[in-house]
Amino acid sequence: MLAGLVEGRFGSLVVSKSFSGSATMVAIATATPTASYLFSVYWGMLLARAPKLAVQALFVAGTALFAAAASLASPTRGGAGAFIFCLALSQVFLAGVLTLRPAIWQVNYPATSRGRITARLHAANLFVSTSAALIVAPICDRDPGAFGIVLQVCAAAGLLSLVFLLRMRVRGEGRRRRRRERALRSGDGRLTTREKLFEWSPGRVWHRMHEAIAADPAYARYLSAQTFLGLSNLLVMAVLTVLVTREIDGWGGDVYWVGTVLFTAMPRLLTFGSLRQWGGLFDRVGVLRFRVINCWFWGVAAVLGLAGELAMTYRDALGPISPVMMMSCFALQAVAYGFGMGGGKVAWSLGHLHFASGARGDLYMGIHVTLTGVRGTVATLLGVYLWQWIGWGIWIVALVFMMIAHRMFKRLADEEGSRTVQAESPGRPGM
Repeated sequence: MLAGLVEGRFGSLVVSKSFSGSATMVAIATATPTASYLFSVYWGMLLARAPKLAVQALFVAGTALFAAAASLASPTRGGAGAFIFCLALSQVFLAGVLTLRPAIWQVNYPATSRGRITARLHAANLFVSTSAALIVAPICDRDPGAFGIVLQVCAAAGLLSLVFLLRMRVRGEGRRRRRRERALRSGDGRLTTREKLFEWSPGRVWHRMHEAIAADPAYARYLSAQTFLGLSNLLVMAVLTVLVTREIDGWGGDVYWVGTVLFTAMPRLLTFGSLRQWGGLFDRVGVLRFRVINCWFWGVAAVLGLAGELAMTYRDALGPISPVMMMSCFALQAVAYGFGMGGGKVAWSLGHLHFASGARGDLYMGIHVTLTGVRGTVATLLGVYLWQWIGWGIWIVALVFMMIAHRMFKRLADEEGSRTVQAESPGRPGM
């Protein structure tokens, strides 16, 4: 319930409707959930040594407490900054939750069925978070200031989850803790305070990331493809929020309800409905072929988004049919995006494990999520500025980036397939 509001588009809807924020403020609120992943590399380093469930509990508590703090912002234009700041801090802690989950899944679930298990866990999360969003929307349409009570209730639900979380266990964690304790008693691995500060400095962190990427060219190419894929989606997220909320508000309609259905409920329900199929496909074909197929759905979403904005731009030429065409295109865009996100949920959580092994899983996930944060920080604001400059052309840019990502994933998959065939083919006689 808590993550569904903190990591989703709820914050941008609050800024747009309850705070009457500008397009730039909406873009910032849209960007902060992804930008918070910048801290994930630090979380990844912390998790390499810390007890995972205890740290996870701290992350959940931080997410809940700062979400409750965001609820106290006054629903005025001046209060938007305080709301965004507190919600961003909540999202920073939530990024820790998301970074830690795959590390737990890696040791708790076998690789042969990890995709299907992950899909089921995501499905449970999507069902609860979507139900919460649909309940919240009409409440906030009736009273735009009710977002405060909503966040407080969800923060309480997040704290309640600690009761169940702390009853879990992580396989092998006791053995790993005992090994670390023996190493510390023998003096191995002990760091001075100065050395600890150096290890956690931004320069050192980025150096470690660069070392890991340079040592694994295949993972570097995968991350490059991920960058184009992420840019394609993130460039248009805030644009779509501004387009729809401003248009619906102009009609005097229910902004929270329509925005929640288009941006949250429809995509999540379709993600929920497709997770089982995506999880099975992931286990059968692997992450690279999986991503090739996955790109097509987001490419279709970009085309439909373009059609929706064109219907809005040329409403005078289209006449009374313009609103119907616009909302139909945006609804279909939500459908395509939801199907794509079903695959994205599985691949985003597990894709790095195709390249990582052992303890490198935490570092690789930290790198992957942190680069997602870099994209989120830049792309959403850049998308709004480009949209203000080139209008519907922003969708063309998004589509081109998606095509580049598709091509890069396909080349990686083809090369891996060729290596597999060569390894399995018997040598020629006499050799």
